[in-house]
Amino acid sequence: MWNTILTGGWFMVPLLTCSVFVVAVILERRRSLQDATIDVGPFRRDIESMLDQGHVDRAIEKCDDTRGPVAEIIGVGLKRYSQMRRLNRDDDVIEESVVKAMEDFSPHIVANLEKYIVILITVANIAPLFGFAGTVTGMINSFDAIKQAGGMRPDVVAGGISEALVTTAAGLLISIPALVAYNYFTSRVEKFVLDIQESATHLIEALTMRQTTA
Repeated sequence: MWNTILTGGWFMVPLLTCSVFVVAVILERRRSLQDATIDVGPFRRDIESMLDQGHVDRAIEKCDDTRGPVAEIIGVGLKRYSQMRRLNRDDDVIEESVVKAMEDFSPHIVANLEKYIVILITVANIAPLFGFAGTVTGMINSFDAIKQAGGMRPDVVAGGISEALVTTAAGLLISIPALVAYNYFTSRVEKFVLDIQESATHLIEALTMRQTTA
């Protein structure tokens, strides 16, 4: 294995660096997104039940004690709601303020979910380019060897061809899993974003209903 890597020449250095970044991002994002995953349905029902009973503070505590972006966005909305109620604001003002608080905070949540994912698509794009660059230098070395040897001989061109093939293969083998991982994590983030939007809507409806019946 090590001999094969050395055969690829110095272009294997950035390729190996890319592979390290891919593995690190995959492991980090897998752990982070797994930690952020909760069963959204029961959580929202618990929050709505607390609000129906008038226990806003308990609902806020539950959000603070629950991991994940859904709990974060609902917690932000409830804290703003509690603050505006203490200030005796009108219902319309409260609803507008809660919506704005969640809208302002949601980009920070999404940015945290998308953290480091851009590295995967970057590597997926540049790894084949490093591989192709190694292919070009390998072919150049082969032609230089032919010129110096004064003719075509398999043993003369073998080194350059090996360099070309190894770097090309390495670039593709790094790019493919990076692209697959990028698509996978992007789909996970989109699911989180959908849950965030639905949860924010449910919260506004629950608060509106509470204000109507109050």
